[in-house]
Amino acid sequence: MTIVPPGPSLKDFVLRSQVLNLYRTMIRRTRNLPVAQRDAVRSHMREEINSSHHLTDPDKIAAAISRGKTDLKHLDILLSMSHNTGSK
Repeated sequence: MTIVPPGPSLKDFVLRSQVLNLYRTMIRRTRNLPVAQRDAVRSHMREEINSSHHLTDPDKIAAAISRGKTDLKHLDILLSMSHNTGSK
């Protein structure tokens, strides 16, 4: 008889979904940046996600997602400032 280890929980799937949605949102927000800036921002995003890839504790994963959302807010502020100064 083979014992099958339990698979990921529903919370694991929800957290994974949140990480992927956050990453996709950041990718979309950087579309209109000049290529060099876009590549730098996306590279930084990938590094942040990869540095948290080893996390297994749901609370630590949630904290990393929260930091990512804060980073996204900062990115939005920077993008809005660059659009305002670029249109003058």
